[in-house]
This record gives sequence, structure tokens and C-alpha cells, in this order.
Amino acid sequence: MRCLTLLQPWASLMAYSLKLNETRSFYTAYRGFLIIHSSKTFGVEEKPYARRFWPVMQRYACMEGCSDVTDDNKPVESPDDLPLGRALAIVELVDCVQIRAARVKVRGRFVPPEDDDPEAQYGNYAEGRYAWMTTGNLIRFSSVIKAKGAQGLWIPDDDLRANILRRLPATEADPWINRLRSSLKNAGGGLI
Repeated sequence: MRCLTLLQPWASLMAYSLKLNETRSFYTAYRGFLIIHSSKTFGVEEKPYARRFWPVMQRYACMEGCSDVTDDNKPVESPDDLPLGRALAIVELVDCVQIRAARVKVRGRFVPPEDDDPEAQYGNYAEGRYAWMTTGNLIRFSSVIKAKGAQGLWIPDDDLRANILRRLPATEADPWINRLRSSLKNAGGGLI
């Protein structure tokens, strides 16, 4: 179990399952569950993107019948309200591929995406960078969790893992949820 801190709006786009790949300048050998965490501030260049993608995020929220709230139960009503310094969701990182000029099909998706694919707008697909690819399986927290982030991949502390465990669906029938539950209990070297 690892965490990845992303600037907004990229963190929320991933939490909404609208963004499936995270593009980075470096490769990772890590595969497994990844807690998506939003950084504590907006990046200088990110505010215009948040405004640009806000209608897409609103449409998704309406289709899913959900609305985001902060851990203070304040509604997210504009791009300026996107949660900062919070754990938003858990995805599963399944691959990391270097981006080449030629498109490559990986797990049913092309990398880099076509220009008209929304995924192409949500990352820097310059040749030589890496696409960290997720499955699309996702647990999005209905109420986000305050947490301190870090650069790179980081290990969640016991408090964050315990808080997430309490929010997981009670079902025992879903193998993905069961693997996630086990990973949360055993991450960081200690059982909780």
C-alpha cells in the first residue's frame, strides 16, 4: 500500500475515475493499491485547469448521484473548493510504461492516448515520460480524509489506514475490496 500526492485538479479527476493514468518523469516498479492524496495547495499552473475541467467533474458527480464534501462537511461547489491536503480515493496501479512517439496498446488502452481522448488532456504525454496506469477499479471516499502528504510514493501511517478501513464497504463478496482490506491492514509493516 502506497500513497501518491497529486496537485488539484488531477487528484480529483483521478478520484472520479476520469483520469486513469498519472504521467511522471520517472519509472516506478511499484504495483498495487495507491491512495490518491491531494496536495495542500494548488500549483501555480493548475487553477486554470481546475476551472477548465470543473464542468466534467460536475457532470460526473450528477451521474453518480454523489457530491463531494470536505471532512468539515462543506460542499465542493466550485473548482476553488476542491479538497486540499486530503486522501480522496484508492486506485490500483497495474503498469508503468514509457511513452514513445508510436502508440502502444497496454491493457486495452492506447498510450499515449489519441488527442481527442479526454485522458490526453489529463497528463503530460511527452515522449520519454512514463504513464502510471491504473485499472479503473476505485474506492472514492464520500467524505475526504485529512492527511499530510509527501513527495513521491509514500507509506500511509496507521491513522490514515485505520480511517480508510472504517470507510470501506462492508461486503465480503468483492475480491478486490477484500484484497484492499488486507493490504490496508498489513501496510507499513504492522497490523492494525
